[in-house]
Amino acid sequence: MKPYPTEEELPPISSLNEIDFSAIYSYADYMRFAFEERLEIIKGHIFTTSAPARVHQEVFGVIFYQLYDLLKKKPNPIDCMRTLLSV
Repeated sequence: MKPYPTEEELPPISSLNEIDFSAIYSYADYMRFAFEERLEIIKGHIFTTSAPARVHQEVFGVIFYQLYDLLKKKPNPIDCMRTLLSV
């Protein structure tokens, strides 16, 4: 039985044109991608992704700041969880 090749034995995938979108990929395959396009693997299938929209980034920033501000004021993690769950 032939063992699965190691990362060093597999060449990098340097272009989006080398991707077979009907194939199943693993995280090890994903780590071989050497190009700038944004892709994600869901249950082995490759999907192209776009950058988050500006509105998404703004909403995320507001939520992050609110949580950061809340957690900064609470020295005990249990108090933080109680506060978050009571909202």
